Amino acid sequence: MRIRPESGPPPWLNRRDQYRMLMMLGVLMFVVVAIRVASQEATWHWMFPEERTATSSPAAQPSGDEREPDFRVRLESELAPDEFVSPPAAVRPQAASREEALSRVTPPEQKPNGQSHPADTLRVDPQLLASVEDNRLGVRREEAPAFHAVLSQAANTPPEQLEQATTETTGFRVLMVDAAYYRGRPVAIAGMLRRLLPFQAGQNEFDLSQLYEAWITPVDSPTRLVRVVFTRQNEQLPTGEDLEFPVRAAGYFFKLEGYAARGGMTTAPLILAPTLEAFPGLGRITGAGGPPPVDTSLVNWLVAMMVLIAGSLGMMVWRFRSGDRQFRRTVYQRVLDAPEGAIDALAGVETQTATEFFQQFGDQSEESES
Repeated sequence: MRIRPESGPPPWLNRRDQYRMLMMLGVLMFVVVAIRVASQEATWHWMFPEERTATSSPAAQPSGDEREPDFRVRLESELAPDEFVSPPAAVRPQAASREEALSRVTPPEQKPNGQSHPADTLRVDPQLLASVEDNRLGVRREEAPAFHAVLSQAANTPPEQLEQATTETTGFRVLMVDAAYYRGRPVAIAGMLRRLLPFQAGQNEFDLSQLYEAWITPVDSPTRLVRVVFTRQNEQLPTGEDLEFPVRAAGYFFKLEGYAARGGMTTAPLILAPTLEAFPGLGRITGAGGPPPVDTSLVNWLVAMMVLIAGSLGMMVWRFRSGDRQFRRTVYQRVLDAPEGAIDALAGVETQTATEFFQQFGDQSEESES
């Protein structure tokens, strides 16, 4: 018996398979290039904009500082056994009278062209703030006279002058790093109001009785808090806790105040202001103090590319499946279907089952042996 070897597939690909291989090779090259481009950090800057440090004014802003903010709180227990803190005589309670405190405003600092910046004309006398220390819990007893004096000055400052001196918001990081520079200077912050509650002022010589405390998450550091104490309540603002309301505060920077948070002790800038203003334009901030706007044209291009790629892949899959169906209808049909009349020609052919075949084969074997 001679067994014929089955004919194998041709050693070449037909034109349709060649096209498929070339298209898949092109898709593979595109994926490799996309991976290389996506691995570069600059590709995703538009999606995760960097926080830009805000400035209060080009004329009053130190630049080039790479120091890290210090959020540690210094406790009184850290003093040595023979060490004590004594407030300077210039800010003792008996020396901080109403008239004297309100008169402690530094002369305007002149620019080279002879003009002074509005923020410098409203600056509080540094001698009045000599007893203020950063990274301490709350407002210490030695700081209370200066606290009430600056708060009274903020309440008595004409709003137009304060607004002119704080035309741009000041960044959270800037206040944390350059607290000594901004102490007693007009600053402004914008962010989301998280808590607003009233409280009674302590004993003071400035007729301050009802005060308000606001905790704000600044727009440039949404995971941090800024404490604002002001004297006049704004009826447009809600009161209570767990708030989310856009506001803007313009006042005097006082200190970095320590407070107890869920994660432990930390610090926050303390700003003394006359009031708190609603700020519905918070989401449209594009200047200093706010995140840079996202380039929508780049987003549109990215979406268009994704749609184009998805459409191309879908078209490829559809063409492949359509070609397979056409191949089954033509080639398979021609190979598997019997020629015309072949089935009818088998009608007179004698057939036998496998059992009958082996029975006959056994009988023939016995006859040959006998």
